[in-house]
Amino acid sequence: AGPHFVYPKATSRLEGYVYSYTNGIMKREAASGYGLSAVGSSEAIVYSTSEAGEYISYSLTTDEITGAPAPLTLIPEKCSFNKTVPNIALCGVSLIEYSYLMPDPWYQGDLILNDNIWQYNTETQSATLLISPEKITGRKLDIINPAFGRDAVNLYFQNKTDDALWMYEYIPNRN
Repeated sequence: AGPHFVYPKATSRLEGYVYSYTNGIMKREAASGYGLSAVGSSEAIVYSTSEAGEYISYSLTTDEITGAPAPLTLIPEKCSFNKTVPNIALCGVSLIEYSYLMPDPWYQGDLILNDNIWQYNTETQSATLLISPEKITGRKLDIINPAFGRDAVNLYFQNKTDDALWMYEYIPNRN
């Protein structure tokens, strides 16, 4: 049924647009820009674009026409929305200053990130650090392919550098 979100392959050199597809109806969403990448749920879309020499993240509800600046700079492909609370996303985030050329260097493998897992509430525009994998395991993780399991408790993801599969047991914190 959806919603399912689609956009062209992200590159800082081309402008992209987000479309949603729900129950046979396609709709253009308000998210667009150069280097665009996005992830969404039934209630919100998180997207990042390159603007005026910066890589910037936004969120918007599915009925808004203007995005609100996110409290963190995100690569949306590193986020997954919780299925039971659709305004909560868990994201792999590295607190670094991203190049305006994003996401190209990350896709090309020129930029390896050391992610922590953050909870991002799109309704309150708040972010909470949940865990630093490097502090717990001693390994740096560049998180890709995050997805919640059926129970919306286990977050599964891969480490981009070695394709190892990881799991984080999420205990909901609705801050």
